[in-house]
Amino acid sequence: MQRLGYLQRHMLDFCQKHPGRHTISPDRVTVRVAQSLQRRGLLHITDCGMCTASGQTVYMVQAV
Repeated sequence: MQRLGYLQRHMLDFCQKHPGRHTISPDRVTVRVAQSLQRRGLLHITDCGMCTASGQTVYMVQAV
């Protein structure tokens, strides 16, 4: 397995310790961290079909 960065480890640890779906912040950095974990097959990202007041898409993540 490839080495994970701090933000990736933190997100993955949280999702593994607390099973189920969780919303993530729609900022660019958080979404990129979640997408990198999804590319590695460690996390699943779902677009929940809602938007924030500023028009950004709301995503939910779940550990695989």
